[in-house]
Order: sequence, then structure tokens, then C-alpha cells
Amino acid sequence: MARPGDIPKCQILIVTESCLPQDVTQALKAVQEKSVLTIGETAAFAKSGGVLSVVKSGDDAILELNQRAAKRQSLKVDVRLINVSVLVEEG
Repeated sequence: MARPGDIPKCQILIVTESCLPQDVTQALKAVQEKSVLTIGETAAFAKSGGVLSVVKSGDDAILELNQRAAKRQSLKVDVRLINVSVLVEEG
């Protein structure tokens, strides 16, 4: 992961499944309410406040979208992405 001071300067933040949970929390706090698309590789990522999770399911990938997080980040989500994603809530 990037140095914490560099995170707010990015436009897209990809959080891999190898990141420690406390690093994920720190990264999400660093970009909260900024126009940064956050993408994670774990099922818990979008439910933890990330915008999009890409979760492996056999040979397929499932997209989980947190629309509340996208709105908080001031991101507009295309209807095509909404249509192919599983919508999740934080919590």
C-alpha cells in the first residue's frame, strides 16, 4: 500500500487481500469524503466502507458495490456497473 500521506492524492485506491485490516481501515479513513474510487479484493471490503469489491468465486469474479460509499466519495456510478454488481450495505 502507498504511504499514508500519499493516499489522499490518488484517484483510485486498490486494496489487495494481503493488506492488514488496520491498514484497510486507515486507508478508507484517509480518503473519506474525497473523490477516490476504492477497490478491494475481499468480500468484506465494500461492507467496510469501500466502494467496490472484486471477489473471486471459482473462475468468476463478483462485483460488490456500496452505493452509499460511492455517494460519500462524490462518485457517479454508471447504471451498467450497478446492473452487474451485487449491492451491499455497510455494517
